[in-house]
Amino acid sequence: MDAATELGIEILEGGNLVVQTTLYDYAKIQDVEGRFFKNIVDRLGSLQRQIVRLRDEKANSKNPEALRNQEVTLVMDMREKARFLQLMCEGHNLKMQHMLRTQVPFLSRS
Repeated sequence: MDAATELGIEILEGGNLVVQTTLYDYAKIQDVEGRFFKNIVDRLGSLQRQIVRLRDEKANSKNPEALRNQEVTLVMDMREKARFLQLMCEGHNLKMQHMLRTQVPFLSRS
């Protein structure tokens, strides 16, 4: 698990409007190139590729149960990152929801 993501979840838990606003302001004003969101997308993509690769290995393995713990760890890490994104938008944080929606075209050009 990623310590930065864990910290983000802890401080955003409960729809912390101050933290949500701070993250929004950072992303909007200081991170105009979208590195913050690109980093999240890159991490999610990496986890997805690792899970697919591990599932392929598991399918061809004589002992697939040995790979199960690795798969569970990767899936939990992916869920943690999705939870972080969810918490950034909780409490009807429409500005952040809109920002996340509009980051997708920017990220696909990178």
